Amino acid sequence: ELAYNNIKTLPNEFGATSALTYINLSFNPLTKFTVPVPFSLKKLHLGFCELNQLPPNLSDCYNLEDLFISGNHIDDLPLIPNLLKIYASNNSFVTF
Repeated sequence: ELAYNNIKTLPNEFGATSALTYINLSFNPLTKFTVPVPFSLKKLHLGFCELNQLPPNLSDCYNLEDLFISGNHIDDLPLIPNLLKIYASNNSFVTF
């Protein structure tokens, strides 16, 4: 649980954390998410992070079931194979 901090960037090693299944980075001023997310993630919460784009490898995260991205500026959502829940209100989607 890392929500409500002042995290602006994540280290490149973040994508190599193979045991991580859940992370909540909501309400951090990330703006960009340029590092890959761990393939082990089942839940990823990035709400209200001022994001314009999602992590680059999100469509390859076959374990991801729960994605919270509400309150950002995202206009494109990739196909995520096993996603069961998505919370994506208050973004910039034109089509879905």
